[in-house]
Amino acid sequence: MLLKRFNGENEIKNINVWGTDKKRTVKTVSTRKLHSELLLPEGRIDLAVLELESIRFAVNSKGRNPGFQVEEGNHIFIEIKASRTNRSNIFSKNRWYSLIASDIEKLNKYTNQCFMVCFDFNLLLGDLEVSSLREKAHKNIEIFYVQTDKSTNYIL
Repeated sequence: MLLKRFNGENEIKNINVWGTDKKRTVKTVSTRKLHSELLLPEGRIDLAVLELESIRFAVNSKGRNPGFQVEEGNHIFIEIKASRTNRSNIFSKNRWYSLIASDIEKLNKYTNQCFMVCFDFNLLLGDLEVSSLREKAHKNIEIFYVQTDKSTNYIL
């Protein structure tokens, strides 16, 4: 759904060439608003919808070492957690809680709108623990905690 809405290519107008005082011309740089695994100094963001007017493209004077710099803007950051994935199956309540708390701590470093979406397939946390996690989050972070009783055990 997000790709359908934010997949179009957009030109980045804010370009910075560092390492020289000479005016350098840079090729047109385009990107889309939606990024997955966006690398920021505070860590990776699972999904980010970027306000491209608040993005700077930086490159050195030889046209190498390019990178995006995310400035203050109307960006949306989304972190996603699942207790059961193809790579892991989390059964420890403490481990699950600390993974979510760690992502909330990362999101707390930002002032833009953030979402934390948690899929608990193992019924690990109760209302008290989920409330405790919500209390850790700043006001700009909305937490969605979804539980299901679907079991990972297919043997009766």
